[in-house]
Amino acid sequence: MVNVKSPFKFLDAYTKADAPVFFGREQETQNLYDALSGVKHLLVYGPSGSGKTSLVECGLRNQFSDADWFALTIRKGNDINASVFLAINEALEDKIALDAKTKLPVDPKIGFGEAIAKLFEERYQPVYLLFDQFEELLITGDQQEKEDFFTNLNELIRNRLPSRVLLIMREEFIGHFSEFEPLCPSIFQHRFRVEKMGRMQVQEVIHAMLDAPQYRTHFEVDDSTELAKKILEKLPDRRKEIELSHVQVFLGELWDRAHSARKEAELPLFRADLLKKNDNLESVLESFLKKQLGELDAIYGEGVPLELLAVMISEKFTKLQLSEADIVTELETKEVRGKKPIRDLLEALQSRRILRAIKVGDESQYEITHDTLALVVGQNLTEEMKMREKAGEVYKIYGERLGLFTQDDIDYIRPFEKFLSYSILLDRKIKESLKEIERQQLIQQEKALEAQKALTIKKQLKKAKIFLTVTVLALFVAGYFYYLASSRANEIEAYSEKLGAVNQKNMESAKSADSKRKIAVDNLADLNKYIMQDLDSLALVDSVIKKRITHRLELYSSVEDSLLNSTQIEGNLSESASLSSEKLVIPRHSYSINLFRSLMPNAPVENIRQFIAAFNGSTDATDINTPLRLAAFMALVAYESKELTYLETVYDIDKLMEQHDDFFQDANLRSKYRDNPKMIVNKAKAGVNGNGNESAGDGWKYRGRGIFKIEGKDRYEYYMKKSKIDLIGNPDTLTSLEVATRIACIIWLNRFKFNKHADNRELDSILSKYGRISLNEDKNYRKVTKEYYNLACKLFSAN
Repeated sequence: MVNVKSPFKFLDAYTKADAPVFFGREQETQNLYDALSGVKHLLVYGPSGSGKTSLVECGLRNQFSDADWFALTIRKGNDINASVFLAINEALEDKIALDAKTKLPVDPKIGFGEAIAKLFEERYQPVYLLFDQFEELLITGDQQEKEDFFTNLNELIRNRLPSRVLLIMREEFIGHFSEFEPLCPSIFQHRFRVEKMGRMQVQEVIHAMLDAPQYRTHFEVDDSTELAKKILEKLPDRRKEIELSHVQVFLGELWDRAHSARKEAELPLFRADLLKKNDNLESVLESFLKKQLGELDAIYGEGVPLELLAVMISEKFTKLQLSEADIVTELETKEVRGKKPIRDLLEALQSRRILRAIKVGDESQYEITHDTLALVVGQNLTEEMKMREKAGEVYKIYGERLGLFTQDDIDYIRPFEKFLSYSILLDRKIKESLKEIERQQLIQQEKALEAQKALTIKKQLKKAKIFLTVTVLALFVAGYFYYLASSRANEIEAYSEKLGAVNQKNMESAKSADSKRKIAVDNLADLNKYIMQDLDSLALVDSVIKKRITHRLELYSSVEDSLLNSTQIEGNLSESASLSSEKLVIPRHSYSINLFRSLMPNAPVENIRQFIAAFNGSTDATDINTPLRLAAFMALVAYESKELTYLETVYDIDKLMEQHDDFFQDANLRSKYRDNPKMIVNKAKAGVNGNGNESAGDGWKYRGRGIFKIEGKDRYEYYMKKSKIDLIGNPDTLTSLEVATRIACIIWLNRFKFNKHADNRELDSILSKYGRISLNEDKNYRKVTKEYYNLACKLFSAN
């Protein structure tokens, strides 16, 4: 931007003094004033960028005279309760004694009501507390701070003092109130929703601004009606939303262009041809930000201004409110050092309308001027900065865990070390964990050897037993046949003796050699006949033995079938007895945080709360409603998300390079890609799952995200159609628990239809079917998931 300051608001909210140029909100202002009439408290909510703060600070403030109200605008700061007392104390002549450390009253009997009563006695004006951006308490406040606030708020609402409270917040966080409704039962009773402007209303606002007398002393306009129409055509960004702040940004950019193009001593002239073909909100903001950062880099050090702004945004690229001390500490942790003091840089960013300072008591807090600019900052972070931010989050999560790490934990943490060094405590814990893992591996090896020896001995004993059984059976059969053969041989021998006597007698009675020979031939024929009969007898014995063995086998099979039928009947009875618990439909709003913490002890409470809210609010989760279904679903969720802390795939860069070793054999290419994960992933995932070529950048853009880590452009498009969420235009929404939970339910019910497997306790079928597409290569995948499943069955009464 040029050195002469634009007369427009840019990203700043409207204040009471801006009433002459606050256009388009007349009806909403009157409606808000009417909604506040006769109530002690009012919840003012709406989508981000709908102009809630401006409507209150400019529109509503101008509806009251100074005698009608005394309004205090309050932000959370370090502690919202302390911020209330600091704001009231600043307006008091007779100050309340506050603790130097906590900033809370020294006298614990003094609450919000007592402090406001004291203020009313001095001023004799109704006191209004305007809590702007109230979602900050719900997002970053600790549990005790929230409970104390809602307890004090309830007492203030019940107090008869002439005071009122406005809670101004983004609508997506309203669900967080339900947890505190027991402390303040009337919190939902009085509400007012601020809508975004329609297109025609926005066009009228632009036209009014261009013709406003307060602005026309700074510039001239060539056909304000046509220019307003042209500006409106440029306003919708990729999210298809129009906000008043967007209008201010565009008008500020037009001011810069008109001021640069003017002749000396002339007023800047706003013309339609100042608009460029590719102008849009994001390009204008990005151009503004890059220009400012480029100028500041030369003064404060390359990359230092962007590093400071990165500290002041959340992981979802929304603005955060921090003190100077907090900012300095964060930059020191990241080893960021500038050429000049941080305070100088903060003042420079304020003067360039990138940051604003908010006074909280005696301390100043800083924040980026608007969430839209915070989003642009987030989109311009370098890959190294993103990975360092991710590393800091991972270190924080693992640093808070009790006990030592597993090998899987260490393998997950290790890739982040090249972006951010371990803290002393984390490094010590990793080394202790590695020693313990090595010790456990030695113990396991010894146990494995002992188990192998025992198994070998068992197999040898089994073989010996089988051999002995076969030998005894063979001896028994041989003995039986020997007995039969011996008996028959004795009969043959006796018959032979009898036959010999007969032959002797015949021979003695024969008169000639011929008659003796004839008798001998006849006797020999008889002997052959008896031998054949003996052979037939032996065959008959063999047949009888075989029949007896077959009969015994059939008898054994019959007994086994009876046992199986008995077991089946018993199982059916058991299933019938447990039907009431397995098939019972669980009301989704009955889930408690403690129940899910029992299953996922390492999950942050805030993440569990967001998951429950998303699960309860998702129509896609309607049929995951029985103990068995919920147990199977939550087991897979707990494993795949590392207990709701892992919503984005961290690729093993070395492994990806090994998979494309033919490409990376070139030393120059390997050096070029080695320290750039984004380039490596784009190379490795090119042409996979609908991704374009490497230059398209789809591999990194559509990398694994969400609870179940969907990957690839085709899958993003598929789930975008199923969920009606713009995953292609804004794939990072999958790293929010709200969207990730909804997509996980769609995957579970629509893509795999896992409910029928869950109803039959077929966890192995679920793991086999899902495991084929899972991006998680954990060797203990089945074991760990089954452990979660067994615990979930107990917790959800599915046993």
